[in-house]
Amino acid sequence: MAHWIDVDIETDASGDHVIVTPIVNGRVSTVMFADTDLAAGLDITIATTDTEQTVLALTNQAGSITVNPLQQARDTGGTALTYDGTEPVSVPIYAANETITVTVAQGGDTKTGNIKIVIV
Repeated sequence: MAHWIDVDIETDASGDHVIVTPIVNGRVSTVMFADTDLAAGLDITIATTDTEQTVLALTNQAGSITVNPLQQARDTGGTALTYDGTEPVSVPIYAANETITVTVAQGGDTKTGNIKIVIV
């Protein structure tokens, strides 16, 4: 059953905000970022807390965006897998009994936004 985690963002005077979600289990399907009045050029990083899988890494973001995050597959030796040596093989990102950390930087003094993370 799909559910979403609702993360309200309110930056401090330095334009930063860090929040850790409740524990989740499942595939990270979609990330929806709604920019209410955050500064253009903000940075957003979303990662699983324990396994440190990058779910989203945006630099100098301006405006709202929706993404369906994937990561590059690796073989048992840690080598990144590709199709024909050039195109990465992408696989879903899973969180198993861990939290997700959302970090916003350069968002402007006391600005707001929202992130919804869909877990299936």
